[in-house]
Amino acid sequence: MASVWWVVSPHLLIISGLLYLSIYWCLFFSASRIAVHKFRVPIIFAVPVCWIGCDYFRNHIFGGFSFCSLEHALYRQPLLIQIADIGGGYLVGGMIMFVGAGVASGLGSLRTHKKSINRNCYVWYFFCRICFCYNTWIWFFFKLLDSVSVNRNRI
Repeated sequence: MASVWWVVSPHLLIISGLLYLSIYWCLFFSASRIAVHKFRVPIIFAVPVCWIGCDYFRNHIFGGFSFCSLEHALYRQPLLIQIADIGGGYLVGGMIMFVGAGVASGLGSLRTHKKSINRNCYVWYFFCRICFCYNTWIWFFFKLLDSVSVNRNRI
């Protein structure tokens, strides 16, 4: 709702459009909660999958509304969004949610054990960071191999 701040006209169609956009947030939280609690999927896998699914539906149902998606927040960090070359903006948004879910999972485990610092918090955090960096470097490696093969064909 905050991403469409420029919509200030109090028309019935605009208000219904904003209500339509808020359905996707409810769908995301409901799907994530069902995946984690009912199907026992780990939160770091359930949240990105549900986010990508809801983002896909939001972009393709009723003409699509891809304005201010999560992946647009990293437009000033070109090294982090190079993975979009493989999976598009959906993969970038999924990786952002993957890291966020890992940090939230670690902080949640830290909150439940107040007397001692839980190592699980740091394990999840570094696992998510390593996966994010690993995916970025895999992309870089494949692009480097692609540029070498293109240059080799020119000779």
